[in-house]
Amino acid sequence: MSFNALLIAAHGDDFVFGGGGTFSKWNKLSRKTKFTCMAVGDVGSFTASGGELARLRKDEMIKCGDIIGTPSEVWNVHDCEVMYTLELRMKCIEEIRNFGADIVVTTRGYDYNPDCRFAGQLAADACTMAILPNHVMLTPALKKTPILLFKWDNVPHPVPFKADIVVSVDDVIDQLVDAAVAHESMAFGWAAIFNDCYDEVSAMNESEKRNWYATTQIYPYFENIANVHRNELIEKYGPVKGNAVKYAEAFEISKACRMPTEDELAKIFPF
Repeated sequence: MSFNALLIAAHGDDFVFGGGGTFSKWNKLSRKTKFTCMAVGDVGSFTASGGELARLRKDEMIKCGDIIGTPSEVWNVHDCEVMYTLELRMKCIEEIRNFGADIVVTTRGYDYNPDCRFAGQLAADACTMAILPNHVMLTPALKKTPILLFKWDNVPHPVPFKADIVVSVDDVIDQLVDAAVAHESMAFGWAAIFNDCYDEVSAMNESEKRNWYATTQIYPYFENIANVHRNELIEKYGPVKGNAVKYAEAFEISKACRMPTEDELAKIFPF
């Protein structure tokens, strides 16, 4: 089963934490994938800013995508300024149509970060409108509404995340680490300062930095998903394999768009 999968999110590292492992697996099956990043990343740093930082973040995003095997595009929207506007929603519709998306992955509209929250709302609404021929009419409408998937989050209110789909990423966890540390300015700048260890991390060599980020950020994040959704993993893989999964990704299916059949899901997620 061939399909086109598009991940739309606010920030560059949302690709790694929002489905990078699953996209890597799809790429190995020769599916067509793309990551669209709304914000240029020019604010999320304690040590740099402006155009220089935005260009650096774009280069890091391209490097991250190359590691996963997914082309990426960065839109010219300032960090902290992703807002729900008609213009951005129309741009999302054009993106979904031009890519011919069969599957769109995005953030639920409950995220703590306003950029992420609005990016998810924009992408979700654009999905529902991608088939309307008389809206954004110069870009041909899709024949059918894409399947809309929400990436995992731990936001409990107003509605907790529901894991309709779980995927073991044990076999691609090293690739996810490499993709994550490609965002050097975020991994070893923002994250290190945020965790109050910037001086210590700055003094590390490349291998030590990678190990620090893997053990403090990547492994715990994907381990937590696996542990929170252990029952779903057991249901999918059986008790032996399900209990053995160490790292996982999870997705919620939006009922606002096309609902996939069980047969479709088995073909989309054969791993």
